[in-house]
Amino acid sequence: MIGRILKKDFLRNKIVTATLFVFIMLAALLVASAIGIIIELFGSMDILLEKSNASHFNQMHAGEIDQTALDAFVSEHDGLIKDEQTVELLNINGANIFLLDNVTSEADSVMENAFVKQNSYFDFLLDTDNQILQMSDGEIAVPIYHMQKYGLQIGDTIKIASSGFEMEFTIAAFARDSMMNPSMLNSKRFLVSDNDWETLHANIGEIEYLIECQVYDVSRISELDNLYQDSEMPQKGPAIDYSLVKTINALSDGISAAVVILISILLIAIAALCLRFTMMAAIEEDYREIGVMKAIGIPSREIRRPYLTKYVVLAAAASVCGYVLSLFVGVIFKH
Repeated sequence: MIGRILKKDFLRNKIVTATLFVFIMLAALLVASAIGIIIELFGSMDILLEKSNASHFNQMHAGEIDQTALDAFVSEHDGLIKDEQTVELLNINGANIFLLDNVTSEADSVMENAFVKQNSYFDFLLDTDNQILQMSDGEIAVPIYHMQKYGLQIGDTIKIASSGFEMEFTIAAFARDSMMNPSMLNSKRFLVSDNDWETLHANIGEIEYLIECQVYDVSRISELDNLYQDSEMPQKGPAIDYSLVKTINALSDGISAAVVILISILLIAIAALCLRFTMMAAIEEDYREIGVMKAIGIPSREIRRPYLTKYVVLAAAASVCGYVLSLFVGVIFKH
């Protein structure tokens, strides 16, 4: 009996039923896609931090440093600091960097481009398969940000040119950077071989230092931060700790997931309103039949059952379809 009533009602209200189905399906599609983005985001971020052996405390410094004093500071707190390395960042003005056609420079870009060698102990730059990159002479690993912005491909060339100096590199990989990967950061690291870095250093750019530390217990990072800031160690620049790195990485794609979730909530609210008005209209149309059923003694719960069953079936079918579609179109939201 319920099946006949549902079939009759579906056929009688095709447009309304189809509209409700679409709204619920789209809401389910967006919710499932947003959840997929969040799960993949945090999984990918954890793998990146693990594979790169990320630094726990990072201090930028513009100017000369006393490595002996740094080593003494590390030795003094050897129960807290596990390892330390000082990275030389060769900052090259965007006006001297030419991508794609090797004619248009990066002069108008807000990005600060640092050319680096692969680190020795931790904070490694990885390829897109999360393998530690090693560059040969003449090769360069370009940040993923530049790949996405300019449509760069493996084999494209990059030219570094200044007055009386010119050097060309072939893109051999795209670098994932646990510290500078997010697009909201205006600093990016290009990876070259040790020999090429020395050649660039001798002819162009300015050196900035990145002092990196790892601690034995990540819960004590703030303790190291306070000790370092209270010391006379080099600190002419921003300091970034492990938790901030994770937050920035999460925010980069997390904003996209948040927008998708907000849209899905809006669609759910619209579907709920449509559902309420549709149920009221259906009851209004069937008030005679409802009156007859009550008159012959049918309990109210039995009268409600066909209406509730219809919308439960409709919502379940639309949600399943939305989830299945999210498996195919989710990749759109991830890009």
